[in-house]
Amino acid sequence: MTELNCIEIPLDYSVATCSRATPFHWALLTAVQTFPAGDRPDFAAIAERLHFHEPAFLAQAWIELCDQAAVTHKNFNQAELHTKGHEALRLGYLLTSEVNTRRVTLVFGARGDRCVERREFDLIQGARLRTPPVWADALDIERVLTAMSFQMPSQMPAAGERIIELKLRWAEAHEAVATW
Repeated sequence: MTELNCIEIPLDYSVATCSRATPFHWALLTAVQTFPAGDRPDFAAIAERLHFHEPAFLAQAWIELCDQAAVTHKNFNQAELHTKGHEALRLGYLLTSEVNTRRVTLVFGARGDRCVERREFDLIQGARLRTPPVWADALDIERVLTAMSFQMPSQMPAAGERIIELKLRWAEAHEAVATW
């Protein structure tokens, strides 16, 4: 039997179906963010500044941004960024569905060097964790997905979904011992 001192961590994660923001989306979202409404360069001027000289690509990207509610107005010169536009600039993706928040509890080795790499194991819960471990800041989306793939594969984001926010609930975490 193998035994591992662990930390059991509840976490909330938000997922949404996303599509990658293209350079044309970036150019338009950045222009809306940078230039005040009523004083923006038009698509032709932006295309010229970016040295691709064809505003049709920007026109198509603008239609996509409007369809996905990333901006507040269909008129480029009057539009402001909507929440989805800010998210696209922050994440590099356009959210194409509503955000869905889920909660799971995952188990990581007490030293933070690995997760419990098993689907089935016994867990003896111990005392509530007093403070987050020194490795708490290193627990990112990639490590959470790795742990989830072993411990709770049914909770993995579906094809096309991305985790866009992760909230670790350290105040609810426990020391534990996992055995298998």
